[in-house]
Amino acid sequence: AGNIGPSAVGITKLTPLYLKLTLDSVTVVDSPRYVIGIEKEAAINPSQRGKTQKYCKLNDKNEVFALREVQGPPDNPTNIVLELNDSGNRVSISKEQPFRRVDGYMADLKYSPETKTWTNRRVGQSIAFGGDDYKIVAINKVEVILLAPSGKKTSIKNNAAL
Repeated sequence: AGNIGPSAVGITKLTPLYLKLTLDSVTVVDSPRYVIGIEKEAAINPSQRGKTQKYCKLNDKNEVFALREVQGPPDNPTNIVLELNDSGNRVSISKEQPFRRVDGYMADLKYSPETKTWTNRRVGQSIAFGGDDYKIVAINKVEVILLAPSGKKTSIKNNAAL
């Protein structure tokens, strides 16, 4: 690793970003409808990161999941089984047990040669040092990948994960 340039950037912290699904409530009028909370912390658009709620019945499908099964009494289920659209995986949630999956990471970075630090950086954001802007093109638990204006990519290893 060099003393200046993108290879001198260090990762000080990685924060997991979750997809969270919660069973918030059940309403019964004609047939039971389930209120499922959806939180997408890793969404690119900040306005999509907050919690939203979807009303759904059995076999309803939305942009995140399809409701496949209701276990226990329909008006007070022990479990709701959801099928995730992106993976096809089935997950169970209940009022006591939400579902959480890591969908991405935020990184805290430092550049010692200019004593610069950046907190809570996400994919798509840039950091500036050494007279250039570097775009963050990927963050996972082992590395952050920076893209230089020249098009050169630099992988910064997360030493904490080793």
